Amino acid sequence: PRPARLAVHLAHSTLPALDRRFEMALDPATGTYAAALPELQRGHWLIEVADGEQGSWRLRERFLAPAAHVGLGL
Repeated sequence: PRPARLAVHLAHSTLPALDRRFEMALDPATGTYAAALPELQRGHWLIEVADGEQGSWRLRERFLAPAAHVGLGL
């Protein structure tokens, strides 16, 4: 089963004051997670998504902002 929520950490590569942490909730109707964020400062970022309930797994990916979306491979 999918976790009810995911913990997300966005880390800027050189400016930790810009880092953000938030949670995304599962939409049971669609089986997806989504979050609206203000525009990120241009540059290199690391996104980490983890099981927000048990912390049994996490995915990490680097991306360059601005980006319309970021995909995480499984």
